[in-house]
Amino acid sequence: MVYWWIGEGFILLDDLESNKTVEDCANDIFNELIDKDFIEPDSKSYGRHVANCKMHPMVRAALVMIADKVNFFDFDRFGDPKDFGKHDEIESPEDLSRFYPLGDPREFFDFFDERKTSISENIEFTDPNGNPNQFAALDHGSNLDEIPLDRNGKPIDTSKKLYFYYRKNITIKSYKVCLVGSGLSKGITWEKLQMLFNVKEKILEFKPKWFLRMKNINVIFLGKWQSSAAHHIEVDEFDFEKSLDYMDHVRFFSLQGVSGVSKLPDSILKLKTLLILDLRGCDNLEVIPKTIGSLKLLTHLDISECYLLEEIPKEISLLESLQVFKGFVVDESLGSDACTLEDLIKLENLIKLSIFTHMKDFPQEFHLDALQKLGMLRKLTILWGRHIPKPKTATSSKQDVVSKKKKNLASKIWRPAQKKKRVEGSLTKMNAFGFSTLGTRLEKLDLKCFPYSVTPDWLTAGRLKGLKKLYIRGGNFSDLGQYQDSLQWEDSSVVTKETWNVRILRLKYLDELNMEWRELQNLFPKLASLQKVKCPRLTHFPCNEHGVWTINGLMTS
Repeated sequence: MVYWWIGEGFILLDDLESNKTVEDCANDIFNELIDKDFIEPDSKSYGRHVANCKMHPMVRAALVMIADKVNFFDFDRFGDPKDFGKHDEIESPEDLSRFYPLGDPREFFDFFDERKTSISENIEFTDPNGNPNQFAALDHGSNLDEIPLDRNGKPIDTSKKLYFYYRKNITIKSYKVCLVGSGLSKGITWEKLQMLFNVKEKILEFKPKWFLRMKNINVIFLGKWQSSAAHHIEVDEFDFEKSLDYMDHVRFFSLQGVSGVSKLPDSILKLKTLLILDLRGCDNLEVIPKTIGSLKLLTHLDISECYLLEEIPKEISLLESLQVFKGFVVDESLGSDACTLEDLIKLENLIKLSIFTHMKDFPQEFHLDALQKLGMLRKLTILWGRHIPKPKTATSSKQDVVSKKKKNLASKIWRPAQKKKRVEGSLTKMNAFGFSTLGTRLEKLDLKCFPYSVTPDWLTAGRLKGLKKLYIRGGNFSDLGQYQDSLQWEDSSVVTKETWNVRILRLKYLDELNMEWRELQNLFPKLASLQKVKCPRLTHFPCNEHGVWTINGLMTS
């Protein structure tokens, strides 16, 4: 929804505060709509952090009336977007049920009796005995005294229910078209089209000539909006390369969840005004072209969940306006032409970064060094995929193999409750991440499928003092710092224990995390909101039936 608003140009740069991005401003508006009950989260127990929202029927009815009045969309009598996909292929009401199973025949035809008087009754496709109703085309010169003929020129059985009809000339009032199940209409005025939105089309069928005529379109949303992973969209491979030449005004282009697109074309450079490119969940996508570096206005790039995409070109680092980058790949086996974390240092406006890696030991020291050089970075997500070990070389010695086996065995018998060694003295042996400013700048950290059971040195309260939101989902986490010893500084008798400044904490699917409520409160003294999902060893937590606890029972944003 937020991306749609940005693509439509509803959020203007002139309206922004100096310290806010376009997305921040749009999110503020979205939250305001929730506060005023124009939009309702599916479950209010989760606050604003929900994937799905709904709208009260009365609010929706009023909204549809206003949108219909200003021709924002074309609506049918039920308040749903009209489906004009195949209307120009229907010659008789008998064809209607093939293309529009739930369609209203009066949307496409006017019906009359033998005296050419308009019929007010509901039109059905079958009579009470289950026999098809009879339809006869009515033109201005027809003689009803003669036996009416069907469209094949054969006499109609007048003993059955008979309707005469005129075929309507369908006109589209809005220049925002929705795909709702029957494809695209041949009669669309492509040159005036401003938005193309896929509501429930599962199989996309497009021709390059249609795209070449979309010279004024701002939003192309062909992907899925449904949150269900089971919902996907298929498309026959079509020639993107020759389809994007004249799209001079498109700002939002989404192919989210579309199967069948294996390569983004080089002609993507033609989309000079593009702000948001959403390719999330394109499970056949394998190639991002180097020409993507030409999109100088691009602020949001989402290539997450594209698991066949093994390398990202270095030209990504030329996207000087990029603020949000989801799906960046870090791996040991990347080629010399692949983009690295060091290359991303050029992205001076990058605020949010999402990383996918197969490296079990990520992040290493040089990764942390690169991250701390991203001066604007505020939100970081890391997803660890299945660890793929390096292939053994011919020179590997037997001793190396034995050593590796011992190491693996030691990791298997590691006890979650094992305490970290006491850190004493001047603490001058902290890694580079400890001395960086990222620990104070980073506001949100989201870790998924973390492969180790013991918290690494960089993930501690002392090194992430600026952190306000911490999300941990899945993996082998066994502690959040509750086992660390107190820190004793050199030449001082004062003993302290580091605590988190986190206000919002989410813990999901953590079988090994063992902690009582009092321990967590001591570690997170500023905690205002907690969500706990399937963490069996977190005991005596005062959460509600949804696993949510909030300070004073109030929801926090």
